[in-house]
Amino acid sequence: MLTQDEIRSRVQYDTNGGCWLWPVAKGYGCYRGKRPSRLSYEAFKGPIPEGLFVCHTCDVTQCVNPDHLWVGTASDNSLDMVKKGRHAPIVAGSIAATKRRTVSAILPTKAHKALTALAIRWGVEPRKALVRLLMLDGLEEAVDVLDK
Repeated sequence: MLTQDEIRSRVQYDTNGGCWLWPVAKGYGCYRGKRPSRLSYEAFKGPIPEGLFVCHTCDVTQCVNPDHLWVGTASDNSLDMVKKGRHAPIVAGSIAATKRRTVSAILPTKAHKALTALAIRWGVEPRKALVRLLMLDGLEEAVDVLDK
């Protein structure tokens, strides 16, 4: 584990966005088998609960500024990506659109049940309900269903 001072001594400071950039060629980087963003989160904020990811509010993979880091599930991170418009749209005929994986094979049980409830409410197949959610058309309604 790195100390706060060790992290500060290794980064380059971006004065525009406030990012602390870890020196890597591209991607997230690695230090002794761990992502630097995880090391920074642990050094400045404490332990990361098991099974959670360290996510970036700034969307800069090299950033280790603890003010830009938060923990969440893979779903939280994906939802954050969609909210910010960083997802690739599903286009008819694309590889993503033609893969024939079932929705239940992709989603955990609770999420699949919620998606099924939304699909019934909207009168569409679960696959189409998922696309609708990804396009943010049904996000508020989805939150209501998940809260029940």
